[in-house]
Amino acid sequence: MPKLFKFGQKDGLPLVQAVLEGVNSQVSILSLGAITQGWRHAVDTNILPVVLGYENPSAYLTDPFYFGAIVGRVANRTAFGSFSLGGQEYTLPINDPPHHLHGGPEGTQRWNFALEPDSATNSVILTHTSPDGHMGYPGVVEFTIRITLAGDRLTYDMMASPDRPTPINLAQHSYYNLSGGAQCRDHKLWVASETHMPTDAAALPTGEILANANTRFDFSKPKSLQQADPKVTGFDTNLILNSNRDISQPSATISAGGRQFALYTDQSGLQVYDSMHLSRATGGHCGQIYGQFSGLAIEAQAFPNIANMPELGSIIATPEHPYRQITSVEITPKKEG
Repeated sequence: MPKLFKFGQKDGLPLVQAVLEGVNSQVSILSLGAITQGWRHAVDTNILPVVLGYENPSAYLTDPFYFGAIVGRVANRTAFGSFSLGGQEYTLPINDPPHHLHGGPEGTQRWNFALEPDSATNSVILTHTSPDGHMGYPGVVEFTIRITLAGDRLTYDMMASPDRPTPINLAQHSYYNLSGGAQCRDHKLWVASETHMPTDAAALPTGEILANANTRFDFSKPKSLQQADPKVTGFDTNLILNSNRDISQPSATISAGGRQFALYTDQSGLQVYDSMHLSRATGGHCGQIYGQFSGLAIEAQAFPNIANMPELGSIIATPEHPYRQITSVEITPKKEG
């Protein structure tokens, strides 16, 4: 049975923290932003926080780093804060100059969802109605996010039903550090990907699709971020997941600290971000202070700026074809070798 704790109010609703218990895991979820506030994982007697976050849930009211949030309506960057739909141009707020990022300054990470526990499935169900025109996006959209902890697998089932065509592309934005250490560059990463989308100086995809082979983006065999990127250039790049992969199998794995992380997703892309731009964040779990390379975010989503690149696919949801994403993360013990 999820345990619920209130820590204030926002938008006329209580701010709620829900705690889910698994086999070796304890996960806390906030109504604010559908945020995964904490995940403590045990290997034998070694219990560590494996996601970056704040001990005080109220700190998320002003968090600039998207720690653990569901981000949207449209995750990642939208070029110059605009897109066209049905012959109409829509203008979005610029919060990552010169681009629009993660749904804008009042995107999903700032919403206070209504939160209900489901003890039968060890889940919480979060709902929110986004009005027409919010952050520049068309349409009233009913969002429902179910977060379930089964054993040590955490599943995010994200749904959005609009009253008219509108772009939707959500992403779960936890930063992982499986060893509880100062940095994540020793983490070994594998991704079911053969291609990536290069970016320009403003971190926007150029529109090209390039092979990963013989580049630092080649994680077809597990390697540490240090091995892949010895010059410390950093990663904030969309890896294109192989379209022929079996989505019942992991799309990516991370190993470090005697733990194995596996991500399962039905999405087409995986944004790999090694927190290269993360500045000093105090009040972290167990008194930690986070900085550059403190955690690795791997965000399952559709491609960045896809609202302006229809040749690469569509993120337009409609009343007849609502949005849905199912992404799961499982953390298990692993002997390093």
